Amino acid sequence: FALHRWKAPAAHWPNRRRLANGVDLQRRPWRQYADWTAPLLAEPLWEHVEVIGAEVMLCDMERNVAGTFDLVLRFPDGTCGVADLKTLSAKGRPYPTRPQLGAGALMLAAHHGLELSRCLTLWASPGSCQVQTFRAEDCIARWLDVFARYEAQWRPF
Repeated sequence: FALHRWKAPAAHWPNRRRLANGVDLQRRPWRQYADWTAPLLAEPLWEHVEVIGAEVMLCDMERNVAGTFDLVLRFPDGTCGVADLKTLSAKGRPYPTRPQLGAGALMLAAHHGLELSRCLTLWASPGSCQVQTFRAEDCIARWLDVFARYEAQWRPF
């Protein structure tokens, strides 16, 4: 879906997947996940953002960390943000994601020079999608705090 919305070059698409016509949730392989994906794809968010990257691999050479982030979005005001999809079972509950999003935002800004304003967590569960939005600077501050505690404990010199 993100690759289709992004109009990504075919070279970026997974093997044997041609998504030129979008995603049909009634067909394989998506049908088995339709309870999660239908609410996610129906989310009004998609009408207000532009997907400019999907499955973006980033690294921070100074801190020696890396990660892959689900989406990079451009908002109507021209700023960008990182978004991460989290799937939950019917009984699952959201958990703190700001530090992870902050790491992505920091690496995204460093590598691509994007002006970041927001970070989003997309919580997909059967029959539901919830979007949590955070200020990018708050997420970055959380990440730097978590990393400082890690560094003090595990990298003492």
